[in-house]
Amino acid sequence: MARKQCQVCGQPATVRVEANLNGRHSTMLLCDDHYRQLAR
Repeated sequence: MARKQCQVCGQPATVRVEANLNGRHSTMLLCDDHYRQLAR
């Protein structure tokens, strides 16, 4: 099985973020750094 990578920088992903925007479901895999930027 392939290792999951951050969709922004390619580092190992530690968080899966799911969002529903205007009825469209989206999932992103993020590293800690990019998750912190998103969560601000």
